[in-house]
Amino acid sequence: MLPQSRTQAENTMQPFYFGGSEKSLFGIYHSPSSDRTRHCGILICHPIGHEYILGYRALRQLAYQLARAGFAVLRFDYYGCGDSAGDGHEGSLARWMNDIETAIEETRRRGGLSRICLVGARLGAALSLLVGSQRPDLEGLVLWDPVVDGENYVNDLIAQHQEWLNETARTPTSQPSGQTVEVLGFPISHELQENLQRVDLLTIRRPPAKHVLMLESDKIFSGMELHDHLMGMGADSEYQHIPTPRAWLRKRGGDNVVVPREMLQAIVSWVAKITT
Repeated sequence: MLPQSRTQAENTMQPFYFGGSEKSLFGIYHSPSSDRTRHCGILICHPIGHEYILGYRALRQLAYQLARAGFAVLRFDYYGCGDSAGDGHEGSLARWMNDIETAIEETRRRGGLSRICLVGARLGAALSLLVGSQRPDLEGLVLWDPVVDGENYVNDLIAQHQEWLNETARTPTSQPSGQTVEVLGFPISHELQENLQRVDLLTIRRPPAKHVLMLESDKIFSGMELHDHLMGMGADSEYQHIPTPRAWLRKRGGDNVVVPREMLQAIVSWVAKITT
């Protein structure tokens, strides 16, 4: 599948705010290609922090390709993230899961659709799965390098932050007890850190969607274990290992903008298959 030209892609984009004036969320709606409109909307759920920044281009290109394949697509920023309302330290897992619920309804409303698939990356994948496990109506769920174990995720973020401090010879910024800590340039409250550490996707007890695709670029995220757990609950789960560069991995002295095209094509093909 060839990517759209920049002009064609930009013509389909509609930036807007939704979810209420006080806690408004910023979203970008991608209209489906007029000659192959499909009867299912796609909601893209981003990572957070530096992974959001590094993976932004890849997920934007994914939205373009999905729209070109005929899907109505919405990508958005959680409360306290990106261009949405709120400060960085105000984010929470419960708030972000509620944001996904709000964005699902907005996707339905804008596209005039009842069927919805979620595509989540990293923490966005974990949040999508948790939301899906609490509702019975998701058509499909794509989990791209999901955060399966929150404690390992937090420890990895802290290790990356310390490595960055060592590389740049920076002194850690002191933080007042009980407030926030800085991790790779983004504030994380102690409450959020504790909540993240309690995330364990292997404890869910009901399938999160009618169809699930587990995608791993590197077999270090416990994706196969989660796939097996979902299969054990009777979920229609498919696992694919596609060895591609991790779009959200900070790299030393190189290009930090990665678009893993094989991964994007796998997502578009799978969503098209299950919604035919």
